[in-house]
Amino acid sequence: MSRIWLIAVLMCGFTVVSCSGDDNGQKHDGKYIVTNPVEIIGMTYATLSGEYYSDNLPQAYANGMPMQFGVELSTSPRFEANNSLSGYVDELQGSHFVATAFGLIPGTQYYVRTFLEFGAERLYGETQPFVTLPMELILSAEEVSGVSYDKANVDVKFSNTSALPSQYDNVMYGVLYSTEKDLLDSKQVMLNNNDFEQGLLLFTSATAGVSSQKLVLDKLKSNTTYYYCACVLCGDQLACKLGPVKSFTTGNRDGLMTIDNIDAKFIYAELTGTTHLIETGLEYKLFYHEVGDSWILTEDMKKNGNKLSLVLDAITYGRSYECWIGAIKNGYTVAESEKHVFKTDNPADHILPGEATNITSTSATITCFMDAEGFDSEQWASVYYGKDKNNLINLTTAPRVGNQFVLTLSKLQPNTTYYYSFSALCTLRFGYADWFKSSVKSFTTLPE
Repeated sequence: MSRIWLIAVLMCGFTVVSCSGDDNGQKHDGKYIVTNPVEIIGMTYATLSGEYYSDNLPQAYANGMPMQFGVELSTSPRFEANNSLSGYVDELQGSHFVATAFGLIPGTQYYVRTFLEFGAERLYGETQPFVTLPMELILSAEEVSGVSYDKANVDVKFSNTSALPSQYDNVMYGVLYSTEKDLLDSKQVMLNNNDFEQGLLLFTSATAGVSSQKLVLDKLKSNTTYYYCACVLCGDQLACKLGPVKSFTTGNRDGLMTIDNIDAKFIYAELTGTTHLIETGLEYKLFYHEVGDSWILTEDMKKNGNKLSLVLDAITYGRSYECWIGAIKNGYTVAESEKHVFKTDNPADHILPGEATNITSTSATITCFMDAEGFDSEQWASVYYGKDKNNLINLTTAPRVGNQFVLTLSKLQPNTTYYYSFSALCTLRFGYADWFKSSVKSFTTLPE
């Protein structure tokens, strides 16, 4: 069976030519090319067929002249060029040929005629009318359940599975929803694709033939009224049939929970929050991810009265994180707090070497102050120094003197630039410490 795509934008995968011979009526009586009555008709497709009798052709056409046959389809019995399309059929079974037109509009009057083409001239068969099957709204949308700030559930039921379309029909069943009630007017027969592209209309599809199923309406805005209805969408041109319109209002995600304080350490953070939700059976979780990373992690929060708390482990020093609190019920997030960004400390940023003092031709005094709690117990710091900034090969230690570490470097070369960096052990958390280095500083010894 050959397949042709006809009508408006549905001209894919087949050679389509502009319609010639826009005059009404046939040029011949049909004894050379015959259009059969259309018997196989769906909502968006129809199987078209014809007969070609080469033996009946006049001698003028039969002397080896190249010829092609095909089918022309129109919404007008006059086959005007602006509403008619034609396609060649490249398979012939004896005198019989068949083509299937897809992408038709449900419940629409069409006209079809076969043709035989010699160069720029076409011989036409009879014109046969047919009407595509109408759409039937065989499903209903019940009241919503499980409404959260960004999702809702709706049960749909199919009332007549025997009325399901053919596998060749481009038909979708589901629920249409929008904040604009006027877009769900049950009298309209075509939807505007721009409304979908701009997010004004949303659609979730149902599995055709499953008698009862639960659909999720997502991408919702919080604290907003939505309108929804069962619908049938048909074809690329979005022919539709809509059911009764119902409504619901999403929950408010803002203000019902707050993050009150975040005390970020090196590799953990202590968070506290407050919930004003009175609904029972809720679990509270902290959602978080490193800024720039889309992978979202969760941790359970403790609840005491309306206060929430958590010590967030398994985070890294010197990183920025985004976090928010979510209230979960039956696997769905019913509310969320505002989002906060916090940054953990990098211990290296708290090792603060000072400028060298008491510089002579062979010595200099260097100091370092460490202002993070994790360095408080250290009594000495390592010092790396040398004449190559990228290769500080000399290692010694600087003792603590008061609130800083002090070291006098000696046996240096005159009129020479030296680079130095301090390193110390920082307690990131009880039982866990690591070494960190400061930035590199420099000085130049005096001439002899």
